[in-house]
Amino acid sequence: MKTFLGAVFGCSILVFLSACSPPTSALSASGTTDTNPPPRLTVELRDGSRVVGQSVDDTVSVHSAAIGNLKLAWATLRAIEFAASTDDAARLTATNGDGFTVQLDANTLGLKTDFGKTELPVKLIRSIKVAPPAKPTAARTTAGATDFRLTIELRDGSHLVGKGLDKEIKFNSATMGDLKLAWSGIRSVVYASEKSSTARLTTTNGDAYEVEFVTPAVRVETSFGKNELSVKSIRSIQVSAAGARGQWPEGLVALWSGENDGRDSAGSHDLTLMNVSFADGQVGRAFEMDGFSSSMKFADTPDFNPGANGDGLTISAWIKPSNVTGFHPILEWNPSDKISGQIGVQLWIGNMPGSQGVLAAHLVGQENESGVFVSHSLISRPGTVTAGSFQQVTVTYDKATGAGVLYLNGAVVTRSQWGRFNPLTTGNFWISRRPTDHPGDWTYNTFFSGLLDEIAIYNRALSAEEIREVCEAGKR
Repeated sequence: MKTFLGAVFGCSILVFLSACSPPTSALSASGTTDTNPPPRLTVELRDGSRVVGQSVDDTVSVHSAAIGNLKLAWATLRAIEFAASTDDAARLTATNGDGFTVQLDANTLGLKTDFGKTELPVKLIRSIKVAPPAKPTAARTTAGATDFRLTIELRDGSHLVGKGLDKEIKFNSATMGDLKLAWSGIRSVVYASEKSSTARLTTTNGDAYEVEFVTPAVRVETSFGKNELSVKSIRSIQVSAAGARGQWPEGLVALWSGENDGRDSAGSHDLTLMNVSFADGQVGRAFEMDGFSSSMKFADTPDFNPGANGDGLTISAWIKPSNVTGFHPILEWNPSDKISGQIGVQLWIGNMPGSQGVLAAHLVGQENESGVFVSHSLISRPGTVTAGSFQQVTVTYDKATGAGVLYLNGAVVTRSQWGRFNPLTTGNFWISRRPTDHPGDWTYNTFFSGLLDEIAIYNRALSAEEIREVCEAGKR
């Protein structure tokens, strides 16, 4: 292995062992115990693929120029991110906040995935994000593999919606080899271009690969009968559970689509609507807010606390504002009945009375060590948001890395690096209104004017690639 004379981040070499070395338990080879399931790794590859799974080994061996060879338990790490596409040096961040430059000793990373064990060459890895084990979810079994609705766009512009008839679809991936997936394991298949034979496969557990179909045709039953579609004629396939609006990505807590009601398509968090109308939206129908009386509310319940009950937070929505001057609340949590004067996480248009087209997110949270509430803000430049057209807005916060990112139409608007905290997502949840609970300032009882569509809340930070996929899917 090459010797890397990299810089040490966050402290001097003289005090490295006392101030910056991982906890003693991290330096042992014992790793996690049988009673503690291994953490979940999300591995981004340099070709854009994403693999989600658990490490075959409890520990990872690295070399630091400052303190030599280390064997670290995955449970003590937040992230390993390579500095450049041709560099074998990586920035390692530990759960206690330490950060230093390392090289991985092994040539491959062994993962246990939904498709079995795989060995990923380290030279192909762009980053490794470490998160606690996923909470158990209802299993998707192949017994109901055909009970899934396919929305298929053909290359000639035609659309078909129907029930998938194949028990499994065969693909080949340069990363994972041959794959057999039931529709229950697929979220989407999208071809890279009109003439390309390579498609982007996204699975329900968050994996994403460049693949080619091995299955020559897709069978679907529509209201006009059964059809067999050559894969050469297909442009994209979106998969959703039959009888429901969607087959949801990992961590989705709530989705309000505005299909002429306030129903939560992904759970049981149905909204109470106040003077809300509906209009054609970016995807199907959308909520229409009048700007002076329209609002939506979900009352405080213990199970709706995504900031505390997950690995991070993502808020995403399509917005078509009528007015982008001044302050217009998109959504926020209001726990003032429990915490005096404290407003929770917020996503707004505007941050000052004279703001023009500013997108603002305030990630209010409680620091783990001090218990003090702090507000971390992401503020766009003026003119970012425009009136009269649909735009996809997203804010994410990742507890593992401490990163907060604000997006518009799938592109990064601004980002910031913070510490680890629990976003404040308790209390009443309001959409389109700063409620009257907080009189005395210029934001008092203000409203959003325009259309809101596909409002989604996740208890983890979606990756930049996932956000682009959401944006592109909404455009089709």
